[in-house]
This record gives sequence, structure tokens and C-alpha cells, in this order.
Amino acid sequence: MQDYRLNRLREAGRSHGFDCLVASSAQNIAYMTGGYRSIGQSVSASTQIYAVQSFATGKISYVISVADVPNVLEFAGTDAIIYAYGPFHFEFEPDQTPFTLAAMRICEQRYKTAEEALCAAVHDAGIHPGFDETHINFALAERIAGLLSLPALPAASAAFREARRIKHPDEIRILQESARIAEAALLEALDGIKPGITEAELQLRYQQAVIRRGANPYFFVATTAHRAAFVDAHNTALPIQEGDMIRFDFGCIKDGIYSDLARTAVMGHATPEVETAYRAVEAGAQAAFAKLRPGAMASEIFEAAVAATRAAGLPDYARSHCGHGIGLEGYDVPSIAPGVSDMIEKNMVLCIETPYYRIGWGGVQVENTVAVTETGFTFLDSGNTALIVIPV
Repeated sequence: MQDYRLNRLREAGRSHGFDCLVASSAQNIAYMTGGYRSIGQSVSASTQIYAVQSFATGKISYVISVADVPNVLEFAGTDAIIYAYGPFHFEFEPDQTPFTLAAMRICEQRYKTAEEALCAAVHDAGIHPGFDETHINFALAERIAGLLSLPALPAASAAFREARRIKHPDEIRILQESARIAEAALLEALDGIKPGITEAELQLRYQQAVIRRGANPYFFVATTAHRAAFVDAHNTALPIQEGDMIRFDFGCIKDGIYSDLARTAVMGHATPEVETAYRAVEAGAQAAFAKLRPGAMASEIFEAAVAATRAAGLPDYARSHCGHGIGLEGYDVPSIAPGVSDMIEKNMVLCIETPYYRIGWGGVQVENTVAVTETGFTFLDSGNTALIVIPV
């Protein structure tokens, strides 16, 4: 899979005129390196860590704090190309093992600042660098550009998005595992619940079920009654009563790969209004599936979803998008949205969704994850779009 990813990056980078790429975000670093993630970067947003791919040599180099040196050597091996920086201090055992010697050598050759280390890595990688600007702020970009004698940093996040849009079969397999774990965890969280359980209690049940299945919780929205219209809201101590709708938007992370699903449930029974709204959004999702195939345009899928939802019972239905790519992030390209001319391609993985939010009433939603095949698509989750009825 790593060779596939590096080839994708090289092709995308060269199409933008670059001869090397610099990854700065945790996701793009993981994509380029085959999975390296810095705890320091996850703890502090200001931590500078980079990975640099040279198209000429095919080699990957790491720009890291001295504190990360043993971590990278453990991950990438003692022959890893590392440009370390900063004042962090290690003591060294006099055992002369290859690991200790490599760590000692790298620490002794450290740079004072991250910017100096990055510029050295870029200088050795190519003469036309492209920078993933997603984790580089304006002031930092000016400093790096000045050290490289560039008028501005050439932005390359588009090249990374282009590379990541088509998934390797192993990525699709993990995406399926992630989606299936999230779906199974939701059903476990709902098993045996009764009126009076709170949104927050459901969240805890879901998170525990995800962890038991070997994944990490990502997010879990379980908004009920009027709060079902609240988008990406925190769960509260609001009790769920008989007859309430519950809108679930949820996912997990398996081996660094994200899932994002949505389901709607009712406690005991659905009101006619909930049934009507849910049938409409389900019809919209089915219309999107009917259009989904290689060669289709993202905007065409969006238009089909909105038109079908309106025709099925929500005549004023409006949306900014009806789906998105997914992979190393919960939202990836392409977006299934108006005006998006991206063509659907084999081995894209998409989340298709048709949520409906009405402030003061509530909301319903269905969202499934699919992989695009030669002639259409296959569900990576169960493909179930039915309204969930919780017995009381």
C-alpha cells in the first residue's frame, strides 16, 4: 500500500509542477510515511513535524523535534533520514547498538529551529518543492519562504487531496472494518435501552462498544427530540422519552482510517411526521445510489438526491452537500455538492447522506459508506437504511 501511496503523491505532485512534496498535517504525514503519527503533534497544535518526499530519489525524510527521534527510528528503522531540531536532551547508554548510535548521531547533528531543519530537508529533496499548507500558519510560511529564498511557499494541499481521493484495496478493507465496527457499536449501545436514558449515557455505551471492538471512538452525536436538529452537537443529560426521534451521526477510527455514518431511531413508535420526513430522506439517498457509478458527476448525484427528497415528502428540502469522500479524515474529496464537477472514479470511497434539520422540531438522517466499483458501488457498512424502532 505504501508504494501505491507514494506513486499517487509523485504523480499528483508532478502534475502541479513539483519535484518534491512536504507534508505538514498529521493525516498527510501518515499517508506519505506509511502511518507515522507524532503524539507531540496531537497534543500541541503548534508542534512542527514534517515529512518530505523526493521524487528523484523516492526517499522520505522526517523533520522532527529531537524528542521524536527514537520514535521515528523505531517506526522507520535506523537508516531513516531524519533532520532533528530543538533543545530536547537525551542521555545515551554506552552499549553501542545500531539504534543508540543512530539516535546519538542524529541528536548531535541537530538544527536549532524547525524551519532550519525543514529547509535542509527540502534543499536535499528537490528544487521545486510543494508544501502542504494545512498545518503551516502565515507567519511560519513567511519564515520558511525567506530561508528558501522563495517569494511565497508553493501550496500543495491540492496535490495531497488528488493523491488521496482514490483508495488502495487495503484502505478500502480498513474503511469497511471501521464502518462495520461503528455500526455494530451503535446497535450494541441501543440494545435493551428504555425511556429515560440520556444522550450522554448513550454516548458512553457507544464509546465502550467501539473500544471493545479494537477501534477508537471518533465522534458520536445522539441528539433527541427538538435537539435532533442540532448539527454536530454535544450530547447532554436530556432524557429520551417514548415517541422521541433520535438522530445519530457517528464514527470511529480503525488503524488511522475514519468512518462516518448516520442513522435515525424512534423510541417506541414514530409519529406520522417523523415517518414522512424519514421516508423522504431515505428516498433521496436511494436516488443518489442509483446515480453512483464511475463517470457520474458529483453535482449530478447531489441534484438527484435533493430532487428525490423533495418529491417524496419534503418539497422545500435544501442542502449544501449530500455526501463526501472519507479516508484518513472524516471529510475527504470529492464533495457531493452543487457545482462540483469532479467525476466519480473506481475505488473512491464516499459517504452518501441526506440529513434534514428543522429547528424547533427535530431532525432525521441516513448516511452510508460505499466504495465505487467498475459498474456502480458496494456498501462498506450493512447498507441498511431503515428507520430504527427501539422497543419499549
